[in-house]
Amino acid sequence: MEWFLYLTLYAFGYLTCKTFYFLNASRTSINMLKGAQLTCLLMLARSMEHFSYSRALRLHHMKMVESSEQNIQAFTYRFEGELIHYKKKSIEELIDAHPQVFRQFIEFDNWGAGMKYLEENKDLLELIHLRSTND
Repeated sequence: MEWFLYLTLYAFGYLTCKTFYFLNASRTSINMLKGAQLTCLLMLARSMEHFSYSRALRLHHMKMVESSEQNIQAFTYRFEGELIHYKKKSIEELIDAHPQVFRQFIEFDNWGAGMKYLEENKDLLELIHLRSTND
């Protein structure tokens, strides 16, 4: 009888350890996923800054060479279309990069929601940046 209790206690301890290890690993995975999402959204936001800069530079150049107003409007229209497509496609690709198991942890589904999520978690991004500069 005594050996049975020892064996039961060992099995209970083993299963408890495995359960807590699994829960800890799951929490770590979710935190890493959120950090990766935020980093990707930050890179996309920075790319939009570069898009905006290139648009302004191109418009400035077109005005310097005295392009027609029709050419400037055509460029602006085409640029806005490409910008909308880029925003939509980049968020779709980010979401598609997640395995099905982790899709429930994505808190955005379009560009506006993604930028709002990025703004809400700015403190976490600063913490990640601070840790990376200290290492």
